[in-house]
This record gives sequence, structure tokens and C-alpha cells, in this order.
Amino acid sequence: MLQRWLLVYSEQAYVREKKTLERNLEKKEGLLKKEIWHLGNKEFGCIKDAESEVIKLTKLHPLYHIHCQVMPVLKHERKGKPQAGKEPSIKGYKVDLMLERNESAVEEILNRKGRFILATNDMDTTGFTSEHMLAEYKNQQKVEGGFRFLKDPWFMVDSVFLKSPNWIESLMMVMTLCLLVYNVAQYRLRKKLADTGETLPNQLDKEVQNPTLRWIFQIMEGMGVLHFYEGAETRPVREMVTNLSALRKKIIQLFGPTACKMHGVNPKSGD
Repeated sequence: MLQRWLLVYSEQAYVREKKTLERNLEKKEGLLKKEIWHLGNKEFGCIKDAESEVIKLTKLHPLYHIHCQVMPVLKHERKGKPQAGKEPSIKGYKVDLMLERNESAVEEILNRKGRFILATNDMDTTGFTSEHMLAEYKNQQKVEGGFRFLKDPWFMVDSVFLKSPNWIESLMMVMTLCLLVYNVAQYRLRKKLADTGETLPNQLDKEVQNPTLRWIFQIMEGMGVLHFYEGAETRPVREMVTNLSALRKKIIQLFGPTACKMHGVNPKSGD
């Protein structure tokens, strides 16, 4: 099947990925300096062994140049004061190492940052331009971001097993509808907070105007409904919502008169 590929460069992604790369390089550099220090204190039996060890280390870290100078370890045969005219003999070898970043290798990696490929089997470059392809991809990300909750263990989607394709489609329809209600409710709450200048505490107990509806659900957990009966009545004559704290009442009032009526809360003046 024929495909059309589009190579896209994103300045934002490049800056973000460059920072990540720099952070990783600094971390690796710190660990590599420790390895070099230990290697520099190690004594080798011959020059070839010393050089071989340095070559192994260099191959493991291609983003760095490790400059090496093999130095002989000189010692006298006997302990104590050496005899006059007696020269020390070579007892081993050590390496003097210097670390330098391989800028050309780093630059080669940076040249691949901030770029990604889009592919399509629509070969009509006039009706489906490259700009249109990129716009469709960005819109798709919005949809995928909305369904991010499917991976959240709090929603326990993995506990549902469906074998029939029809049941799977039905479940997806219900979840899509729930996602719509979730996003509308979150949008209305945030807009109400922005319009009124009110705030709600987030998970860190910081007052914000953009709480997630999931967090609001957690705040509202623990509420219940108390039913009152009279005589032989099978239906309750009165109901009362319990565990209504000041914060929960505030949240209900932010959702408007209908929510206040359902929970028996007086709406704010002006609503």
C-alpha cells in the first residue's frame, strides 16, 4: 500500500527534549567521573591491560572522549631509605584520565530531536494537504488525551472483561458518554470559579480555580441520603443529605440551583 510521509519539526518539542538530554548527560557525567576516579587508582600489570580497560570504558560511553596517559608506578625493592644511586623499578602502571564531552556525537543526537513522522495512505496532496494532515494529528491528540483515564487504576477499567464485540462497543459508547458528561461538568465548574473569583482546595490544599473533577468526586465521597418514614408508608416522606460540610455545600452551590435543589442546599444569592 502506498503511503505519504510527513516529517514534522516542533520547536517546543526540541527545546523540551534538549533539556531532557542535557539533564541525562549531566547525570551520566557524574557517574562516569566516579568510574574514572576508581580506574585512575587501579594498578595494572602492563601497559596493554591499562589501555584495554580504558578502551572498554570509552566504548560504553560514546558521548564522551576519555583521554588516557599511562604512567609507570615506580617503587624501590626494599622498604625504608633507598640506597644511594639505586633507581626505583617499575612495579605496575596507572592511568591518568581526562573526560571531555563528544560534542559532535551530542550534536548528531540533537539533530534528531523535536522531529516526528506522520504517515497516511491518502495520496491526494491537494485535497489532503500536509497542513491538513498535521491539524488532524493535533486534533487526534485531544481525543486521546480525553481517554487517558482508561489507563488510570482509579477507574478500574481493567476489571471489566467483555468477549463479545457488541458488548465492547456498547461499553465504549457508555464510557464516551461518561467522558462527555465529565468534561462538561469540569468545564462548567472551572468557568464558574473563574467568573466568580472563587477557589477550591486541590490535593496539596492549595486554593486553585482549575481543580479536576476527579478530585471533586473524592471530596464529595462519604455523603449519604437519610430516609424518613411515617407509619406503614413504604416510601419515605422526607429525605435528607448527610455529611454536608461547608466545602461540599460550596461545591454544590457552584454547580447551580438544580444541584442545590437535589441536595437540599440553599443556592447563593444571584444564582
